[in-house]
Amino acid sequence: MADAASGADNLEYFGCQAATLTADHIPLGGDWAYTQREPLGVCLGIGAWNYPIQIACWKAAPALACSNAMIFRPSEITPLTALKLAEILTEAGVPAGLFNVVQGQRETGAALTGHPEIAKVSLTGSVPTGRAMAAVAVGQMKHITMELSGKSPLLVFDDADIDSAISGAILGNFYSTGQVCSNATRVTAPLPDGKAWISPVVFADVTDDMTIAREEMFGPVMSVLDFDTKEEAIAWANGTEFGLAAGVFTQDLARSHRVVSKLKASTCWINAYNLTPVEMPFGGVGQSGIGRENSRAAIEHFSQLKAVYVSMSPFRNDY
Repeated sequence: MADAASGADNLEYFGCQAATLTADHIPLGGDWAYTQREPLGVCLGIGAWNYPIQIACWKAAPALACSNAMIFRPSEITPLTALKLAEILTEAGVPAGLFNVVQGQRETGAALTGHPEIAKVSLTGSVPTGRAMAAVAVGQMKHITMELSGKSPLLVFDDADIDSAISGAILGNFYSTGQVCSNATRVTAPLPDGKAWISPVVFADVTDDMTIAREEMFGPVMSVLDFDTKEEAIAWANGTEFGLAAGVFTQDLARSHRVVSKLKASTCWINAYNLTPVEMPFGGVGQSGIGRENSRAAIEHFSQLKAVYVSMSPFRNDY
């Protein structure tokens, strides 16, 4: 249900945003300037299999709101929902040719990425795929948004509401059988000596050098570590090449904001986890990606600014 509901929210949100793409006026004494936001052209969206309709909408809605055309290549594992989205958009009055679905394997996405008429590539996928696609796209000076893998930390402090923290850890690990890129698969808390978490999918006594603590599992697997100080917890949280998301559970809001300000993650939650309303930007830093989806930030990535200087007097060259 979250997959379809999130997609619907996105279509509604960016449908409203389309009417707000107005120009800025810049007074310059007697002269003045203005800006206008222009479409990029043909945008390519490449989706993943775990949230097929959500990802299609997250890419299509801002692209169309900015007057671009989009070619969307869904995952070969989940090829049908994008076709339903195309049908819905056509019924809603989107002109033919503005949203197009192209099915195919990985080589299809690679061929589309390298096509000279593609102005932007927006990918949701793995780090290796993102690197390969970005190398081609940037080499041709295309715009890119890359939402890639994560290994996100969840910091639970000793004053946290333990029931809320447990709910956050469960949602952040086991929802959708753990197949969520922002999942908090690394959980750290000040655990008393002699106690451990007992569960067939929760690993205690995990150290940072273990594969399970460093690589994305993309399944219902949680790694639990302990910490003694806030500084130790922050250093642990940032000790990864990824930076997609992070969470903090504590009743000390001043501390929560101080900790969040030091976390190398683009999306952070305080006393919550894995909530991604369309009004809030979502994306990654480090190896987790480039660019942002959702919110007004997505408008910046699916359009470009033109600046126009207007002279109100005879122009003279003083050089």
